[in-house]
Amino acid sequence: MTRTKTAARPLGRAQITKLQRDLASDFCEAYNLRPDQIGFDGASLDPIFDFDALSVLANVLTDIPGIRVDLKEFNDAKQMAVSYCIVTLHGGRTRELFGVCVIGEVLHDLTKVDTMRKAIDVSRSRALRVGLRAVGFDPVKAHEQRKQGNVVDLLGEAAALRDRRIAEIHVIAGPLGLNYITKKNDRTEYERLLATYFQGRCSSKDLNDQEVSEWLGILRGFARGMERAA
Repeated sequence: MTRTKTAARPLGRAQITKLQRDLASDFCEAYNLRPDQIGFDGASLDPIFDFDALSVLANVLTDIPGIRVDLKEFNDAKQMAVSYCIVTLHGGRTRELFGVCVIGEVLHDLTKVDTMRKAIDVSRSRALRVGLRAVGFDPVKAHEQRKQGNVVDLLGEAAALRDRRIAEIHVIAGPLGLNYITKKNDRTEYERLLATYFQGRCSSKDLNDQEVSEWLGILRGFARGMERAA
């Protein structure tokens, strides 16, 4: 069977649904993206764009005056790449967010982060993604608004994003996830592990925004590793 030029295909060993394929194809046709620049996590209809694709979408679908993304550090001890994204809005307001990737992490497309270069690339993509999210940019919503001739009004929501990330930390670490926090709310294992990574601190509320991103990235890596082993 001949594949059309813009038909999305599965990445790695992951399978995608018809709805995901149709959505990816829509973006490919509208913005001249490649199918391998768009992935999905499970059955989610929230596309995961690579760095270049997301940069194109931010340029076409927003009027953000300034976006800067760069590597902050590669931590050999933690085998972790940390990148940052600074988004500058009209009026001079800025948001600085962080993206983290750990070597050994299994990604949404079921490929494994096995090199420093790949960890850095993924961390940069994640930093850009969360930076744009923090100022209210949703690629799917912006795409739909563009088709209707409308422009999305970007509003900063850094505090709300931090709250969502901390909530996800508790879900992953909780009894339905890694069980570092048990059904009886025993936080001993959770606090021990958190303190090991973050100089004795025992609560995500004591972490700054970069550290919240790092901790969430670590837990996501552990969770994907457990799912892969299972």
